[in-house]
Parts: sequence; structure tokens; C-alpha cells
Amino acid sequence: MELPPADMAKLPVGPPITLSADALTVVPHRGMGEQRAGSGETAGTQRNARLALGVAGVAMLLLCLVLFLPYFLIPASGPTADARMQSVSAIRTSIVQLVGSMALISGLYFTLQNLRLSRRAFSASTTQQSIERFSRAVKCLGDKDRLEVRLGGIHVLRRMAEDSPEDQAVVSQIFCTLLREHRGNGDAARRGRAAPDVTAMASSLDRFNGLSAGLDPLDLSGANLSYLRLRALNLARADLADASLECARIDALDLTDANLIRLDGQGADLRRSSMVRAVARNANFDGADLSWSDLRSAAFILASLRNCSLVGCTLDGSLFVGADLRGAILRSADLSGTDLSGADLHGAKIDDQTRWPAGFDAKAAGVEPGT
Repeated sequence: MELPPADMAKLPVGPPITLSADALTVVPHRGMGEQRAGSGETAGTQRNARLALGVAGVAMLLLCLVLFLPYFLIPASGPTADARMQSVSAIRTSIVQLVGSMALISGLYFTLQNLRLSRRAFSASTTQQSIERFSRAVKCLGDKDRLEVRLGGIHVLRRMAEDSPEDQAVVSQIFCTLLREHRGNGDAARRGRAAPDVTAMASSLDRFNGLSAGLDPLDLSGANLSYLRLRALNLARADLADASLECARIDALDLTDANLIRLDGQGADLRRSSMVRAVARNANFDGADLSWSDLRSAAFILASLRNCSLVGCTLDGSLFVGADLRGAILRSADLSGTDLSGADLHGAKIDDQTRWPAGFDAKAAGVEPGT
């Protein structure tokens, strides 16, 4: 029934209805998550039910084989009833043993597969942990304000390299890089010894160089190892060109086959060191102590060894061509197998046990008798 227009105009009119964006927001039904969880549980239940049915089916099949297969394998006519039952029992026993053996082999196979997967997962987890540990240790080396943090990082990397020989090359490269970039002569001179982190890295390189014969030669070119204090250091085959060992004190330093071109070894105490076949062209060993060192076949061409002690050194085949040996201490030194061509020996200190190369004129080289 429709009202006349005049009556409709008399009806009260309320305020207009406004729909906001919030009012149009759709609120998800609370049961949606529960329905998804319920569907997941249902799927899991269905899988378990299918697995149970499969196992039951296999069991029924095996039972049927055990119960009925022997009767099909033994002819009905021929053997007596007792012989027939004995044959049936024997076949059943064989079937059961066969099934048991297959089950045992299958179980062993799946066990080995699970063990292989577990090992693979453990290896991946261990590798990831090692990578994270390595990254944290490397970050510690960059902490310029806290010495204890740097020392902790060096210790961690050293332990990792000792436990994992394949990581020794990488850790050695990191330590060599840091030593090449190290600048601290002033601080080392005031303390009278190298910084603790420098000592720790050098000691680690000594360890790696001794552990791994296949390690590439250490690149310490330009490295600052001044005032280093160590009982021993293996830097065999290392590249120490333009490096500094100024005032270092290293007993039994191994520099066999090392590159010592332009090395600064002023005032260094390197007694009982080995520099066999080392190339020390233009090196500076002024005031250094090389007493009782093995310098066989070493090349000190144009090197400066003023006031350097060569007491008791083994010098067979070494080259001192054009070397500056002014004031050098040559007591008990056997120089008979050396090449002293153009060497300056003014003020060199000798004794009765000093031996010269055949035909060498020590007086013409500046050596004064009785010095």
C-alpha cells in the first residue's frame, strides 16, 4: 500500500547515513584459522590412515602367503599326509625367514640413509656455524679502539686454522694483510716492543708456516715488524721486501730462501738465525747481531752491515759484493768461501781465527791488522 505524496511529506526525516571506510572493513571469521588447522589435522589423519591400511594390507598378504602358498607348491597327490605337513611347515619357515631377512635388510638400508642424511645436515650446520664464527672473528680484528677484542679475534682465527688446515691459507693472508697495513713505529719505540696484536699475528704465522709445508710463501712485503720479541719465528720463503725488523729480538729466526731486498734490520738481534739462500740486496743490517747464524749462499749484494756482528757465522758461498762492512765484527768468521768483491771493510774487527778468501787482500779492503 502506497501513501499519498502529501502524507509522505509529513513523515519525520532523520539525519543522513554516512558509511566510513572503517565501516566497510571486512573482519575475518574466527573459524578460518581453525578450519585450516582442522584441515591440516584431517590431512594428517588421512595419511596415517592410509599408512595403517597399507601396513595392514602387506601383513594380510604375507599371512596369506604363509598360510596358502605352501599348498600350491606341493602337489596334492604323492606324499603322505605327514610328509605333506612337514613340507608345508618347511616352506612356511623358509617364507618367514625370507620375509624377516628382507625386513632386516630394508631396515638396515633405511637406517643407513637416515644416518647419511643426519651427517649431511650436521656437516651443513657445522659449516654454517664456522662461517658465522669466522665472520665475527674478522670483524673483531677491525676494532681499532679495543686491543682485547682484536686479540680475541686473532685467537679464534688461529684456533680455527689449526683445527682446519684448509683454512690456514686464508687466515695467513688476513694476518699478512694486517701486518702490511700496520703502522706504529713510534708506539713500538716508546714501549720497546711491538704491539701485542702484532706479536700474536706473527706468532700465528710462525705456527702455520711450520704446520703446512704446502702453504704459499707469506707476503709480508712492507710489513712493520720492528721491536718484535719472539723466541723463534719461521718465515722461510717469505717475501719481506721493504719490510722492517728494526730493533727486533728474535732468536733462531728462519729466513731460508726469503726475499729480504731493502729489508730494514737496523739494530736487530737475530742471533742463531738461518738466512740460507736469502736475497738481501740493498738490505740494511747496521748494528745488527747475526752471530752464529747460517748465512750460506746468502746474497748481501750492496747491503749495509756497518758495525754488524758476524761472529761465528757460517758463510760458505755467500755474496758480499759491494757491501758496506765498515766496523763489522768478523772475529772467528770463516770468509774463505765468500765473495767480497768491492766490499768496504774499513774498521772491521778481526782476530787470528778470521779466514779470508784465497788471494783476497784484506789490507786493500781497509782491514787494519790487529784490530
